[in-house]
Amino acid sequence: VKGGNKVIRQAVVNGVRIELESGDIVDCQAEALVNAANSLSFTRMDCGVSGALRNACLASPNASGSSGRTSGKSNGMKREKPIGNQKRRPSVKAKYDPSKTIDPGSSDGVVVGAVKTYWADDGKEHQNRKLPETQAGVQAAAGILLARGVRYIIHAVGPIWMDYPVEEKTFKLVTPRIKRTVRRALRCAVKMRVKSVALPAISGGIFTHWKANSNIKEREQMAARTAVVKAAFEFAANQARTTEQQDCGKIERILLVDLPKKRKGSIHLFTKAFDSIAQQQGLDKSAITHEDGGSEGRMGKVKDQKTGQMQIARI
Repeated sequence: VKGGNKVIRQAVVNGVRIELESGDIVDCQAEALVNAANSLSFTRMDCGVSGALRNACLASPNASGSSGRTSGKSNGMKREKPIGNQKRRPSVKAKYDPSKTIDPGSSDGVVVGAVKTYWADDGKEHQNRKLPETQAGVQAAAGILLARGVRYIIHAVGPIWMDYPVEEKTFKLVTPRIKRTVRRALRCAVKMRVKSVALPAISGGIFTHWKANSNIKEREQMAARTAVVKAAFEFAANQARTTEQQDCGKIERILLVDLPKKRKGSIHLFTKAFDSIAQQQGLDKSAITHEDGGSEGRMGKVKDQKTGQMQIARI
């Protein structure tokens, strides 16, 4: 159990620990939290994941009783100077590092309508309050999230199922776009040099259809979660190549999170998706921690059948 959340699945892919957590994303212990965003998040009208993260960024750490790093507009944290202000030899051009320019706590109260930083696939940086569909942008964390150690909010604007007809071909159109959104969100985390990132079910909630006497909503929710899990596993498997090309950090832990069914969540669908993708990836069953075994099993070495490498995991 972490921060009130329960780890019910866990696997290791290429040295990256991928966890499935039942609980609230606000309670996740990660340096970056991904928001299932609309193009303008945060807004005053946001609900669901976006509303919860917005409220946590707006909440005062002092009021919540959280300990440490709570005073002042930057919550008492000492800010790092942008790399451009550091002393260096005139003949040496310092590499741009966005993790030193998007300063956690530097929003000075600007949570709703903040400018986000995002990167095109060619690496070009952009800044805007509005993000296009399938794009992901970074905003500095604030409020109780910052006090808990969260550094960034990554807004991921997934596709809206309701923009498409209720047809079988819609699944082939939407799911690749969800995967693209997740990849871009994880690339943002890499750019910001965080080691842990939490992901909700992008496009798996209010963006889905509802139709009387139809299971279309549950099918779309399942398809969205399958796309998120698959994108996370694929990113972990290919991360070494990606980080070498971009000269960025490396993610060590990816958390996939959803509310339990009793809280109107769909963690049961996420669990089915996790088990299915893990099996497709050829992971040894002993590399996966299950709810009935808890998360207190012993550590051991297992072979990743896809890469042939030995991985450390709970067994």
